[in-house]
Amino acid sequence: MRRLAILLPLALSACEREKSFDERYEIAQDEIESKAKELDRELTPSTSPNPVTTKQPVSVNEREN
Repeated sequence: MRRLAILLPLALSACEREKSFDERYEIAQDEIESKAKELDRELTPSTSPNPVTTKQPVSVNEREN
């Protein structure tokens, strides 16, 4: 009986309350927003002082000999 009296409070204190829908929604929303911001940073053109430039394609008729 003493063991039960000691183990029962320990077992109940080990159980964590399940998060509510609103708490889970807020966590998911924060994760989605942070991922979206990260993607925006990756897709935003760089404003570095020496941007990499690419040549425009030259058509067959415009080539120099």
